[in-house]
Amino acid sequence: MRHFLSLADLSAEEAREILQLAIDGKRQYQQGEQSRPMVGRTLALLFQKPSLRTRVSFEAGVNQLGGNTVFLSDDVGWGKRESMKDFSAVLSAYVDIIACRARAHQDVIALAEHAPCPVDRKSVVSGTSVDLGGRRTIKKKKNIPRLCVS
Repeated sequence: MRHFLSLADLSAEEAREILQLAIDGKRQYQQGEQSRPMVGRTLALLFQKPSLRTRVSFEAGVNQLGGNTVFLSDDVGWGKRESMKDFSAVLSAYVDIIACRARAHQDVIALAEHAPCPVDRKSVVSGTSVDLGGRRTIKKKKNIPRLCVS
């Protein structure tokens, strides 16, 4: 199990593989082929601040891949009503992966320290999923055969 808190968590080869999987998956989806690798899996969307695009893209994408999402806003008391350790343990008991939209990267790091399921972050400064998605779009639109991921 690995957390995805920064693009630096991936090697250049891993980033290229993920980008290629995204391109191939989107092409297959557009051609009517349904790959359902997330059947029986649940993604928690944990948002400290609202976001239309991030929420809709994750919910639609997970649904198209056969999975389910649970949306949790800041009112669930992330690190407030319960310790971060307890909060992480409870949330991880019910979901397979957590995607965060946090005000501060430190909040996501604290969550990941205690979560036994993978955590993907989308914080105010820079979002890893959005970074990769943007690179996928650039590669596709510009038809760049090799994309440098730093």
